[in-house]
Amino acid sequence: MNEFSFLAQWQDRTLLELRPGSETVLASGVAYQPLTHALCALGHNGTILLVHNVVKQQWELPGGIVKPGESAGETALRELFEESCQRPLEMWFRGLICYSKGPQRETEYGALYCGCLSQLFPFKPNHEVDKIRWWSPRELLTGLNPIDAALAQCFGPESQ
Repeated sequence: MNEFSFLAQWQDRTLLELRPGSETVLASGVAYQPLTHALCALGHNGTILLVHNVVKQQWELPGGIVKPGESAGETALRELFEESCQRPLEMWFRGLICYSKGPQRETEYGALYCGCLSQLFPFKPNHEVDKIRWWSPRELLTGLNPIDAALAQCFGPESQ
């Protein structure tokens, strides 16, 4: 899959492109800064895990902010477990996400990881996420973050 341009927009953020490749691109440092967050598109039986964000009142891919000293992969695993109680059988780097945001259209980067489950673990609602669901990209879903929908459709585990 090659680079794409303008796939989705949400609030003040525009998804500019998706760059598939090796995780070594993250090690190149300065070229892709700031790398602020990591997301996970977790697949199971042809569907992708979505979490319902309590504050934003929307469905989205699990993920969050990269903490100091934490790798993007560690962030994706941590956030996936914190938000959904799921632990993937395996997880791999799928691509670099490039956004523009805010009135100055500043560039920001994120990392997308994919994984798959061999078994589902019980979900426990928490202060960030009140429910989870398994979503087919062919299904229309009200309240789904359009950027996360584009990422799931283009780079999710079922797109390989």
